[in-house]
Amino acid sequence: MAQKKSKTVSDTLRDVIRTSTHEGGHMTHYRLGQLAGIRAHVIDAFMGGKDMRLGTVDKVCDVLGLGLVKRDPHRELVTAAKQLLERRADQMVTSEEWENLQAAVAACGKR
Repeated sequence: MAQKKSKTVSDTLRDVIRTSTHEGGHMTHYRLGQLAGIRAHVIDAFMGGKDMRLGTVDKVCDVLGLGLVKRDPHRELVTAAKQLLERRADQMVTSEEWENLQAAVAACGKR
């Protein structure tokens, strides 16, 4: 089975730009550019798949109220465990999956 590719920071930023609002309506690339102090065509190019300089990303993220957070594998495991526990109530998890989850949670707690 192929390993799932993580979503990149650029992908996430594009998603946020696509869904961002300003004063009750969709924020245009022009308005975002005004607020960030950059030209709208830079945002247009980024949304089309081009790269953006890190300093420019900083400006856009500042306007959108975004920042980076380090992933916590332990927290991700706990979140996955909670999701499986909820599924267990409906008998949607096999007993083998359940045992593997219990072992993973126990191993994580020993760190």
